[in-house]
Amino acid sequence: MPEQSALLEQMEFPFSDSDFEQLSLLITKRTGIELPSHKKALVYGRLARRLRALGLKDFTSYIKMMDDKIKQGNEEELITAIQAVTTNVTSFFRESHHFDVLREALPKMLAEHGEVRIWSSACSTGEEPWSIAMVVAEFCKNNPDAKVSILASDIDNAAIAKAQKGSYTLRPEELKVHPLMGKYLKDTGPARMPHERTYSIDQNLRPYVQFKQLNLIEDWRLPKAAHIVFCRNVIIYFGRETKTGIFERMNRSMVSGGLLCIGHSETLLGISSAYKLIGRTTYQKV
Repeated sequence: MPEQSALLEQMEFPFSDSDFEQLSLLITKRTGIELPSHKKALVYGRLARRLRALGLKDFTSYIKMMDDKIKQGNEEELITAIQAVTTNVTSFFRESHHFDVLREALPKMLAEHGEVRIWSSACSTGEEPWSIAMVVAEFCKNNPDAKVSILASDIDNAAIAKAQKGSYTLRPEELKVHPLMGKYLKDTGPARMPHERTYSIDQNLRPYVQFKQLNLIEDWRLPKAAHIVFCRNVIIYFGRETKTGIFERMNRSMVSGGLLCIGHSETLLGISSAYKLIGRTTYQKV
């Protein structure tokens, strides 16, 4: 790729193919996220600032330092590297059709199971679970005895901390993305950039959501099976074998007939036969 080659020719720090492969292996082993060779320039750009901050002269030294810490049981720098090279792209009511699916499914699930457990499995900085909570809060206004809970998980503790805080910088016009945003996001003052404001999650939403650190590639188990699962725009980063393992575990953590929503560029074709496609990127456990 010409653009990548041009950037790498101007490198401040030596970054060999071997360095990239070793770094990729560490990240893949920890997260399941695969970094193909065309991501080398991106990884360099994201981590060069760490080398400057640590006073290191090359990536070989950085990888050795990280590996030594891991052997001592300290994954702090590895997590920092993972946070740097992974992009948490999210927004409120992203792929809004899934929230229509959720709204329609809530009364059916409640009638069938007596309660509804929803899992946002890669919640990032919280826009997804808080969007889910807005839909749930509206439903519960007309069904005050309904028992609905939301589990929001992510591998990144820093992202979870931001999600729990529930404070976001947005342009006022962004509240028009969905009518519930203006209702449940409270203006708490100006932000650093002009034309932006700080908005906080309505306190009435907080009882619905519980946050938890969880690595999808590990052998996790949910305390109770979920009725509706959001697993969107995350499996695209994994290899086929890792994807299959994730959905095998997910299948064990869902009720029969449970719903699964995945990202717009993702598919379960050739990955799992445990679900049938029932709508746009919406599956049902069979």
